[in-house]
Amino acid sequence: MYHYLDLKRYIKNMAYLYNANDINEAKQTLQYYNENDWLYGKYKGKNLILLQLESFQGFVIGKTINGVEITPNLNRLAKEYYEVPNLYIQTTIGGTSDAEFIVNNGLLSTPDIPVYYTDNKFKNSLPRIFKELGYKSYVMHANNESFWNRGIVYRNMGVDKFFNKQDYEIDEQILLGLSDESFLRQSIEYIKQLPKPFYNMMITMSTHYPFRDPKFSNELDVGKFEGTLIGDYLKSIHYLDRQIGLFINKLEEEGILQDTVIIMYGDHHGIPYNFRQELASFINVSIEDDYDWYNQFKVWGLVMLPDKAVKGRADGIYGQADIFATVFHLFGINRPTTEVSQSIFKNKDYVYLPQGIYKNGNKIYLTYTNKYKDFDNNEIRNIDTNIIEKINKIIKYNNILVKVINK
Repeated sequence: MYHYLDLKRYIKNMAYLYNANDINEAKQTLQYYNENDWLYGKYKGKNLILLQLESFQGFVIGKTINGVEITPNLNRLAKEYYEVPNLYIQTTIGGTSDAEFIVNNGLLSTPDIPVYYTDNKFKNSLPRIFKELGYKSYVMHANNESFWNRGIVYRNMGVDKFFNKQDYEIDEQILLGLSDESFLRQSIEYIKQLPKPFYNMMITMSTHYPFRDPKFSNELDVGKFEGTLIGDYLKSIHYLDRQIGLFINKLEEEGILQDTVIIMYGDHHGIPYNFRQELASFINVSIEDDYDWYNQFKVWGLVMLPDKAVKGRADGIYGQADIFATVFHLFGINRPTTEVSQSIFKNKDYVYLPQGIYKNGNKIYLTYTNKYKDFDNNEIRNIDTNIIEKINKIIKYNNILVKVINK
């Protein structure tokens, strides 16, 4: 409680760090980026499910180990729908809660404090917007209401009902709580009863660090990676993949899939920085410094349109905040977003990370080093001051939008 009150006082005082000109300039960054193309508004009136996958990183997609696919179900879905392989992580210390905030608000997380512990009113959040469109909004996550302050935050965000730990039978536990198998199975029964159309965010939990649980022991033969963190990670992901396959099949059987847009994505990195050499060994890529690390700082995304009108792979570079504008695009929502949130269906080759990091094409810019790495020729060079100023402004204006304007 004392930490929470300290955080509230801290955020309350944040407004005084910015003058009226700063705040006005931040407001001016809100623009209408969506294009009125053939896809715009095509799924207005359909259901929306945002499926957030715990610690899921896309380097497992399409990979095999000892001749066995790690993610056979997701591999199949990636071929049938629209895959976003270069979806960069924009979370910081808030982890899973940061990802929820980013996707629902189209803004970056803040590096100094978890957004879910601010007095933010989330004025432009997806649940609020969908309520204005006549939807009911829900979140399903088998954890306590108090964890990450979700009970309060979801009410502020406009969520009608949070299906939390109290709403689920805890009949099988893995690591933090209810297994994904049981969570998704029980959630289907709730989804069947929801008034249509609905907005529903679902958050899985079984693939949480440290990934080692007796229920995963026989999931996958990981060979030389047995007993390592990445070996345990691969087993847990193989388990999650099977549950997603069952979940999607059940949605189809119940006739829900044909009227629902599903966007699934990883919430944050699974392999920690101090285990980067295990990751490098598995993906066969050198990770020697921060430039290499942030170049691999990706989760993964999949957009499932009910009529499969768009298939294939997004070749651009995107961030989790772009999911927000993507929803605008698909559902015909005419609201402004910032430069950090644009539709995944637009060609885009850059992404901002809240730590002061900028990925543009095949270059990674780290403002805290004043240098960038050009991966085309494997050279590290000084960053032009104009680029540093641009990155810092994007981050500054984002933080004002989060901490001041949305209060």
